[in-house]
Amino acid sequence: MIADSPTTINTGLAELAVAVAPQTAELPSEHRAELGVRWLATHTGWLLVLDNLFGVCGVVQHDQHLLLRDQAAEQPGLRL
Repeated sequence: MIADSPTTINTGLAELAVAVAPQTAELPSEHRAELGVRWLATHTGWLLVLDNLFGVCGVVQHDQHLLLRDQAAEQPGLRL
């Protein structure tokens, strides 16, 4: 999921809701984003990749997996 702004994160979460529950496609985007977060919180065995993330302060994890990839990874001379 592209995560370079709150808007793109919310869009990705809304798309997740539709992917796991197609009947949510007609709901408002904000509602779908909330459902995407709820799905992640109530399911295990997933991997969420937040690509192009900027300014990470911290990550809360449960039993799931979250991979963060920030913009610095794209800069020449910087290594992860």
